[in-house]
Amino acid sequence: MGIGGEWTIGGVFVAEEWPESRRQQGAAWMHTGYYVGTFLAAIVNYTIGAHYGWRAVFAVGGAPALLIAFIRYGVHESGRWQRRFAKLDRRWSAREAFFALFLPEYRRRTIVNATLLFVSMVGLWAGSAYVPSSITYLAVREGYSPADAARIASWATMLLSTGTILGCLALPRWPPGSADAARWRRTSR
Repeated sequence: MGIGGEWTIGGVFVAEEWPESRRQQGAAWMHTGYYVGTFLAAIVNYTIGAHYGWRAVFAVGGAPALLIAFIRYGVHESGRWQRRFAKLDRRWSAREAFFALFLPEYRRRTIVNATLLFVSMVGLWAGSAYVPSSITYLAVREGYSPADAARIASWATMLLSTGTILGCLALPRWPPGSADAARWRRTSR
């Protein structure tokens, strides 16, 4: 629930605050945050977890939550939102705002985006949670010590994180910008 809430709110803040010309790149930087954290967690697991166990990793991993609390303390509603909110003739309830997503004007976009986010989250959890667990299980089954198995899983997680970070940063540049998109489509046929 934490990542679902923070990820969604972060996406909204990027969309509202970044200029249109830099919004895709801003979103790419934001989406790398999860895997930068995963990469750092793999390093913590490699160095601390292999020696002291998961409880020590959990304790170290809780420290960034304090950073989130500090950041959230200083975040205010965007000027864009405040201007839009001032134009409303009344305050909307959370229920009304939710059901507005399914009005004919937004229904298709809501369903498509919810489906894409669902597929993305399945991939996210498969890569970041289940793959390391599987690697650890297989390594122990093959005779590695639990500490060595944790290190192998940490390396795999660092590799996965690096690939994801590079992909997030490269994706806004592909296909080329909107001015070149038509030419790119013509030449790729």
